[in-house]
Amino acid sequence: MIGGLGIDPCIPASWPGFTAERIFRGKHVRIEVRNPDHVCRGVRSMTLNGEPIEGNLLAAEMLREEHEVVVSLSSSRAIG
Repeated sequence: MIGGLGIDPCIPASWPGFTAERIFRGKHVRIEVRNPDHVCRGVRSMTLNGEPIEGNLLAAEMLREEHEVVVSLSSSRAIG
């Protein structure tokens, strides 16, 4: 069983990004993916409510009621 919500988007390189919302373990999570380098995948950085997150897994214990996650994609320095 995974210990949280893993975020590892794979999108067409032509997309500038996207937003998605989901309920994970009863918590509302809004995810914004930014793709400034026009790549298909590769999480360069991720924040949770404005705070940097190490890796690309949101640990279940980090989640409260509502959250905003911003993911930046890049072919360089990708994590996860």
